[in-house]
Parts: sequence; C-alpha cells; structure tokens
Amino acid sequence: MLKIIDVLRDEAEKSIINGVKTGFNDWDKSILFRNGSLNVIASRPSMGKSALIESLMIKQAVDLNLKVCYINFNDTLDIIERRILTNISDIPLASLIAPKKDTLDWNILYEKQKILEGADLTIITSTHFPMTVKGSSEPFNKRRIDSIESLQYKKSYFDRNSTFILSDFDIVYIDNLQLIEGDKKEYANREQEVSDIAKRLKALSIQSNTPIVLLSTLNRRAEGSRRPQLEDLRDSGVIEDVADIVLFVHRPGYYGLNIDENGIHLPEDIAKIIIEKNKHGILDTIDMFFDGNCCKFRELDYIYSLDYDSPQSLTL
Repeated sequence: MLKIIDVLRDEAEKSIINGVKTGFNDWDKSILFRNGSLNVIASRPSMGKSALIESLMIKQAVDLNLKVCYINFNDTLDIIERRILTNISDIPLASLIAPKKDTLDWNILYEKQKILEGADLTIITSTHFPMTVKGSSEPFNKRRIDSIESLQYKKSYFDRNSTFILSDFDIVYIDNLQLIEGDKKEYANREQEVSDIAKRLKALSIQSNTPIVLLSTLNRRAEGSRRPQLEDLRDSGVIEDVADIVLFVHRPGYYGLNIDENGIHLPEDIAKIIIEKNKHGILDTIDMFFDGNCCKFRELDYIYSLDYDSPQSLTL
C-alpha cells in the first residue's frame, strides 16, 4: 500500500495526469477521463450528444495533441467528416451538405483541413471492420461486441495499408451503445445483452488502460422538462454500475422552457451537461452553448458577445 505514496509523489513532481483532459475549462475543473475508465454520455435524441463528443474530439486532437479514436456505427464516413469540418470551420453544416462554389469560403476550408490533417484523429466506421474473424468461415457482424474487442486482442485491419490497436490511443469514443450487438445466442432479452456489452467494454478499457467514452440513449421517461436520472439509462441498470462517469445532455429550451422561475428569459440553445455519476470526482452541472448550425458545443464565454441582455440571463 505504501508504494502508492511514491507513485503520488512522482505524479506530483512530474505533473503526471493519469487520464485525459477535455480541453473545456469548466469540464476540466470537474471531471477527468481516467485511464482504464468507461464513461457514458447519454441523452434523448436531438439533444446533440454526437455533436458534443465531436467537439470534445476536436479539442483533444487539435488543441491538446492527443491521439483520438472515434468508432461510429451510426453514420457514414462522409457525413462524419462534413460535421467535423463544420465544427472546426464554423461554416454551417447546411452549406457543406449542399455546397455551392460561390458561397463557401474555400480559403478557410483548406486552412482547417490542413489543421485536421495534422491532428491524430482516427475515424472508424462499420465498413472498416473485416467481414470474418480469422480462422472462422462465419460472417462477422460488424456491430458486434467482439468486433470492438478485436481492436485490442489482435491488430485488426481498418484499411489495406495500416493496422492499429486500441491501447495506441489516448482516448476512444464509441457511437453508440444501442447499435452494438452481443455475440451470444442465449441472451434472455435486450437488457441482458446490453449488460454483457457494458461489462465487456469496461473490461476492455481496463485491459487497454485507455479511457472509453460511450454514447447511449435515455428511455422515453427522460423526455420533456424532467431532469434525467440514472434510472433513465436505456436497456440496462448495469451501465450505471460499471461506468466511472455518467453525463447527461439536457436542453430545456428544446422543450420550450425559456423562462426560469424568476421570469428571466433563457437562451434556448443553452445545454445542461449533468454529471450524474463521477466515481473519482464531484457531481456538477456545466452550462454550455449548443450551436446547432455548426454541430458544435461551446463554452459560455462565447455567447457573452452575442445579443443577450446580460450574463445573468444565462443562469438556469
């Protein structure tokens, strides 16, 4: 036990951090994605959870020079790259979905592309996984939990020329839990299947000593004005047990709640990042600005320059 004191002293003297910062000042005061941890970001649809993790990824890969892996079962590589480009360029996504030659600032786009090319950001979609497991003739379900585990246990090809292993990265994001399937035939129900997936992702984070951030969907009980709770995690109560951190994304303005109890107008694009579980830190709520046009979350400092009466109107 006394060895931990030497470890603590070494960490203090060398400013060692056993985890990954987010790059957002308010976040880094409250949470740290520790090495070997499973962290869950959950919300109802349309709250912007994919935009949130893509904002985190860009901060970490570009500003903090971290090695970031993004496993996405939900979208094509084309749309992911467009969202990331709109995030870093502040050019609305609609302009990149249906681009027009004379309306886009091509200099900005090429400048931001160069920045992204210098970042260590690996994007993996389901098309990158092999069709069969080595030594087996059975088809390999690309969304199955063992396909993700294969990224750690053997060097899996995600293109023809290069390989990687999960522990090569500083942090791994997965979008999302509800799209991952189990690999056993004896699951009694979906809840049991999700429980198995969550436990194995936690084990994978420990074995690779890499923080994993997993997106998940909340059930319908979390719809509307009610503050989300751990019991709202869809399909499984095991998630709240195995996760080190559970964050909820909640936007009251999305449900028309733009007036607080004192009658003060609230900007509808304020998002509440609720730290509902934090195994190694404090519970807190962080207010952020959700820029839907650019698929981006910003710190509140950004909107002080916008047309709101006073910073006091930002308090929910």
